[in-house]
This record gives sequence, C-alpha cells and structure tokens, in this order.
Amino acid sequence: MGRKIDIYKNQKKKLNIENQKKISVIIPNYNYEKFIIERIDSILMQTYPIYELIILDDCSTDNSVKVINNKISQIKEEYPNIKIQFIINEKNSGGCVFKQWKKGFDIAEGDYIWIAEADDSAESDFLEELIKPFNDEEVILSYCESARIDGKNNLITTSSADLYDMCRTGEWKKSYIWTGEEEIINHLSVTNTILNVSSVLWRKKDYTEIFEKAGEFKVAGDWYIYYNILKNGKISWNSKPLNYYRKHGSSVSTDVKAQKEFDEICRIQNEISLLYNLPKEIKEKQELRRSFMYPLLPEKDSGKIKIAWVIPHPRERFWWT
Repeated sequence: MGRKIDIYKNQKKKLNIENQKKISVIIPNYNYEKFIIERIDSILMQTYPIYELIILDDCSTDNSVKVINNKISQIKEEYPNIKIQFIINEKNSGGCVFKQWKKGFDIAEGDYIWIAEADDSAESDFLEELIKPFNDEEVILSYCESARIDGKNNLITTSSADLYDMCRTGEWKKSYIWTGEEEIINHLSVTNTILNVSSVLWRKKDYTEIFEKAGEFKVAGDWYIYYNILKNGKISWNSKPLNYYRKHGSSVSTDVKAQKEFDEICRIQNEISLLYNLPKEIKEKQELRRSFMYPLLPEKDSGKIKIAWVIPHPRERFWWT
C-alpha cells in the first residue's frame, strides 16, 4: 500500500462519558518488547476511556519486563484512575494462549474485555465504536475489520476480506448484528472468520469450560471458543478497519501440522453440523474449505517430507462462479 501506519498522528479527542461502561484490557505478552509500548499507547489513547489494564507476561526472554515496568511507572502518573496489574508467569504456559486468556478473564473486574495482543495496534476510536452494540443486552461479541501491517508498521492491506470472505460474497462490506445461530450457520460452520482476537470486544461471562476445552486444539482453539460462546448470544460486526493485525512474514508448516489443521477443521465443522441443520450451500462451502488443505496433506507412500505454507483460505476463482 506504500504507507506507514502511525497511530500517534491519528489521535481523536477523548469522550466525556456519563455512566461509563467498565472495560478491562488484557495484554498477553511474550517477547514483544519491540511493539509493547505502541500497544499500550494505542490503549491509553482510546477515546472511550478504559477502566483497567492487565498485562500478562509469559516468561519473556527479551527485555519486555523492564520495558513494561518503566511504562507502568509513567501510566500511574498520567492516568491515576486506571487500575493496573502486571503479572509475570513463573513458568511459560507452553504456547497455549488460552491459559493466558482465561487468567485475564479471571482477574478482570470490568464488564467488558478486550484481549489486545502485544504486537497489534488500533485506531483510537476502536473501543468507542465496538462498545456501542452492547446496548443490546444479547450482544456478547463485538468485532471489527482488521487492516494488516508488517513489523515496521507498513500497511499491507486495509481489509482482511481476502482471508475471511472465503467465497467472495461481500457479506462483510456492511456492518451488522446477527444472532449467534445465524453467525455460526452462515460463517463459523465453514471456517474461522474472526481472524484476530485483538479485533474483538467481549461481554464478560464465565467461559472457563470453553477456554479449557480450547486447549485441546493446536490451530483452531479460537474458532472453537467463538462458536461455543455464540450459541447463547448475538454478534456485532463493524466494517471499519479499526484494528491493526500485525503479520510477521510467511509461515511454514510440516506435513504433520498440515494434517493437524485439516483434522481440526473437520472436527469443528462436524460438531457444528450435528448442532444445526445446515443448508446444502453451506455444506458445499465446508467441503470447499477442506479441499484447500488436500494438496498439503502428507503423501503417504512417498516417504518424503514436504514443507508448505498452510493456506487457510482459497484462491480467487471458485467452481460455482
């Protein structure tokens, strides 16, 4: 796109709010000293003030802890009304991010939760926009479009529709509020369309059992969480790109990882198929989603190990177009 994202140049005036909703922000961090200051600043600069900031460090081996401690000293002087907690794990969680999510939820005292990953960023009106749908008591998740940036804040794309709009339907071009059942059947039954947890604002509830069950997954745990939460509430989608989702270059996957991803896609699709009477066109989309993994699965008789980028979403043309 040829331009850098600079959140410090796009600050908007803070709102003066009566009966302010209590929002707790959880930052799970592991070795993101390079990005943690901008992440914290993107939260402090929100036009809708936050109630609480919880930073969870998962035994970082870089200078994250020192950087965070210095920043907290400044926050306490400049934002005395914000409750701050900084918790450092005695032992690394072993790569299970949902343990940190659960810990944050257990600690948080706010009524709404933003899990703001340490390497991502946001526009200053992110919370202002995403808190609005919660006036409907049935809304339990509110999320927005994500622009993608690289490690140097270069803008990659202003939309992530190339990743979540698998069939190029354009359904996400306009904001909407749907029932959880509508969202699960039309979107989450096929693939995980909520790409980045930093783009989500949650109504706080007890999700202990769901978080613990998500730990069984290596790839699709967040997908499992979203669809289970939405069994009992509505979801709001905001088409504005208010979240900056940082991508750190291409990833690779072994045959074993490709097989694991394929197995988890099938598992969640099958679970949802047992819960709901899915239309024929949705079942066809499920099959299409699985088909994009087929070329990446192990060649059983070759004896060779392939390395391949596991592409979670399809190419531009489809068999029904």
